[in-house]
Amino acid sequence: MCEGISINLTVPQYLVTCVGEMSSSDMTTPSLPFAEAYSYVNPIRRVAPSPEYIDQIAEENSLRKKQPLDDVAMFEDRKVTNSSGPKTLKNLLLNRRERLLGKSLRFNKDIASIVEAMRNNPGSSYIQKKACRVLCELSYHDNNCQSLIYKSGGIDAILSGMKMFSAELSLQLCGCKALVNITRKNAVNQAEVCNKHGIAIILEGMKHHFMDADFLSMCFLALGNLCSKEKKNREAIRDAEVVLFFIIAGMKYHLKSAELQQAGCGLLANLSCQEDVNKHIIVEAGGVEAIILAMQSHPANSKVFKFACAALTNVCRTEEGLTLLKSNQGKGAIMHCLRMFPDQCSRFAVPLLKSLNSEETI
Repeated sequence: MCEGISINLTVPQYLVTCVGEMSSSDMTTPSLPFAEAYSYVNPIRRVAPSPEYIDQIAEENSLRKKQPLDDVAMFEDRKVTNSSGPKTLKNLLLNRRERLLGKSLRFNKDIASIVEAMRNNPGSSYIQKKACRVLCELSYHDNNCQSLIYKSGGIDAILSGMKMFSAELSLQLCGCKALVNITRKNAVNQAEVCNKHGIAIILEGMKHHFMDADFLSMCFLALGNLCSKEKKNREAIRDAEVVLFFIIAGMKYHLKSAELQQAGCGLLANLSCQEDVNKHIIVEAGGVEAIILAMQSHPANSKVFKFACAALTNVCRTEEGLTLLKSNQGKGAIMHCLRMFPDQCSRFAVPLLKSLNSEETI
């Protein structure tokens, strides 16, 4: 067990202000009558196309049938300059070419050509976003696509697009979804993402879009995949600038999002698995309090409790973590978990209760 670890985290001022302004009612919930993971705990890995996305595609197709191809006013993320002359004509032609290429990408199952389109259009956020969506869907439906994307250089293309357009939320979200599916249970792809500085690129997106709960939860899933197999990836995430602060601050700020709490707890469980240094850092950064807040905020969500108990099982192998668990109504939350979700949570909750020397009848 590592002792005497001193942690100095450089925290962006806007995040300190953002979290500091939260009222006590935002950070806590009324007390409920509640009271080392044995294997890697992986959050949900696959990201299916959302109904909203399917409706959007249908609506876009309907609009294209009604309006001429060169009418670009209907597209929300492209702008035509107000200047006149050849420059305006050039922009119109560029928009039309991008739209036609983006439309063809939706129905393209040739991964090599999709990646080539991304490489040939590095300055087009529209093409990068559409390609990421297609790669996400292909890797969701067929696990063999994971290796094809790797061999064709798709991981590098996705990360390059995310790095270039770090301030564009929709592209960052599509890129993270693609990374979640591509790295699912695939150690080779997980290592490739880390080798291409994927952790730093994801963190940069988190800095830009900290206030968006859906995007943060997708980042947590992607990072959770990256550290689910390889020890060196867990070390890389730990060594990345203030990444653990962003995880814990995001969980505390977005308490109402069950998906984010589930992904955050799963990520903390993976990061602390067989990593004594990470356990101490998570405890000192407020990880135990964040996990218990997640359990108290979603008392009827079995998935949140399952991953929260797994994370606590790992983190509370340290004396500091166990002390914090006792002083933050941890035993009551674990008892509530066992009563409500015995099948999902007993594997992790029972050892936790033994660690707390509980004598209550379950």
